[in-house]
Amino acid sequence: MPFAIRIFGDAAIISVLHSKGFDKKNTSIWGRKLTMDFYEQVKSNETFEFIITLSETIQKQNQHVVIARFTSSCKKCSGSIIISYDM
Repeated sequence: MPFAIRIFGDAAIISVLHSKGFDKKNTSIWGRKLTMDFYEQVKSNETFEFIITLSETIQKQNQHVVIARFTSSCKKCSGSIIISYDM
């Protein structure tokens, strides 16, 4: 599960950067809160596909917040991560 946390977190951050038109990380961006459910074990040699859906951006002063939700059709895996970044 620790490796999955890293994969989902990094994929969500890259998704946010891509959705905002950035081709590289020039600003501070971080995950604030992660929830994840796994109901089955994922083997390391299995293909694991997932979908990330991003919420609308909420702006609070100079900070922006996006919620990234991830789901997978296999292994009953899902969750979300709250991502913040400064502009």
